[in-house]
Amino acid sequence: MEFCNIGKAVLTKALGLQKNYSEMIETSYEVIDIETSGCESCKWHNIKSVTTPSEELYAECEKACASCPHRCMKTEYTYKKVYHNEQNQFGYQETLKTNAIKMFIIYHFLGPDSIGFLKNIDLQEVANIIGCDIKTIHNNNLLLKKYGYIHFTKVDTNRINVYLPEYENYFKPASHGGRGFLGMSKNVLDEVLKITSINELRISLRELMEFDSLKNQKTDSIEKNYQELRRMLPAYCKRNIIQKASSKLSMFITEIKDNLVKFTIKPEYDAKKRKEEQLTYYEQEITSFSQEFAHDVAEINTNIYNSKDSKFADFFTEPETVEYCCWFFTKLEIADLASLCLQYSYDIVIKALQSIYKTYKLRGTPIKNLGGLTRTVINAMY
Repeated sequence: MEFCNIGKAVLTKALGLQKNYSEMIETSYEVIDIETSGCESCKWHNIKSVTTPSEELYAECEKACASCPHRCMKTEYTYKKVYHNEQNQFGYQETLKTNAIKMFIIYHFLGPDSIGFLKNIDLQEVANIIGCDIKTIHNNNLLLKKYGYIHFTKVDTNRINVYLPEYENYFKPASHGGRGFLGMSKNVLDEVLKITSINELRISLRELMEFDSLKNQKTDSIEKNYQELRRMLPAYCKRNIIQKASSKLSMFITEIKDNLVKFTIKPEYDAKKRKEEQLTYYEQEITSFSQEFAHDVAEINTNIYNSKDSKFADFFTEPETVEYCCWFFTKLEIADLASLCLQYSYDIVIKALQSIYKTYKLRGTPIKNLGGLTRTVINAMY
């Protein structure tokens, strides 16, 4: 796969939970400067003081205040103490080391289905991707299973089936326990695989998640002081270690100063650009699905092809007397379905389309908004 989605909660736990801390959040707002504006001598100010917001006269006072040529404004501030506790937010799992983190990420690139299941994974191939021996892979699989990141069963000596237990939670809304996910492209994976230092890996993935959270804001830089950076790293990571690790990050341009480190994400790893690439990729995947599906329908309807041998066999479970129909999408439908693939996953969208095909297409029921219907089906499923 060229892209994958990884839950931010489980990835955060794998990297190591941030140390608890509190901060004061400052909020500024504009108010009338009573003294400078001379409000005490204004009749509207005095009348307003003896009326209530529900009265008509109060609204008249407000209107007069708003248009007063003598009005001067000043800035006032409120402060709220906010406590941050990632264990309460995400739960706790044992922190992983470099190869285990890489393996966990690679499994997401190997195409888990809608519930997070992967079949017949070649562990020698995983070892080749990471650049380690097969024994390391076996040992780390046992750790991943022990700590609850995966479940697996052996198919043979170097082949396993894998289940990612948190996978379904990635795509849930926050109200149902979802904590969001990080969209990761193949070029990001390539850079992650080159990292040998666990602290470089922690900083890189943490910053990628933070940039992803800021993707709707027009910024490509984040500044972190050393206290903030130390919270996400083990206690032994003093300033010199943080500076050394930060200077080697390949996906960022780092500016190291005495009191902070400035991270600027390189354009090729930028979340917005990555999203555009993912959308294009999924549009191509949906188009390919439609074309391959049409081919299989034609073969099945003419008895050239057994429906059970099709990779879309789950679509073709109606009685044999039914003649199946092709399913071609408009450009708008392809764009909508690609967006849903980005938000959930390709397999989840195809599973939803399977349900819609049987309950709408085969019965000849018109579909006015395929994207909206698919989202409704996904929400019902999960």
